[in-house]
Amino acid sequence: MEEEAETEEQQRFSYQQRLKAAVHYTVGCLCEEVALDKEMQFSKQTIAAISELTFRQCENFAKDLETFARWVENLVIRRGVCAALWGLSI
Repeated sequence: MEEEAETEEQQRFSYQQRLKAAVHYTVGCLCEEVALDKEMQFSKQTIAAISELTFRQCENFAKDLETFARWVENLVIRRGVCAALWGLSI
């Protein structure tokens, strides 16, 4: 049981590292495009910082979406709510 949990945690960590690498690569490509277009350069530290901020923001979006999905699952839509949303009088 404990080994399964540890293996699952390692897989989750590995998956997260692969996602971070993909975000870093994409941010690097975008920074390269901007650098060529604007005739400027980005340092490796700047690209790493933008990558980390992007990844964290995506984590926040994912958590928000999960919360919203759970809320919607429990939502019962009533006529009055629909009417209020669309400004109708019943």
